[in-house]
Amino acid sequence: MSSEIIDMSVTEWRRKAREGTLSVPEMKAALAAIRKERIQAGTISAKSTRTKAAAKDKAAPIDSDALLDGLMG
Repeated sequence: MSSEIIDMSVTEWRRKAREGTLSVPEMKAALAAIRKERIQAGTISAKSTRTKAAAKDKAAPIDSDALLDGLMG
């Protein structure tokens, strides 16, 4: 489910809960959908963090002395 669908579903589940018409199977489906969405978000975040860390590790170190020598010389 996409975030838009989850948002619409959550709105519907909340409305039904307020009205007292939310069934147990609907509650279980709501919890499963929300958990799935959060797990996917966590996976995406962890992958992004690993990718950024790998890119940072691959970056060549800057030789500041050489840069200063180039400016001064």
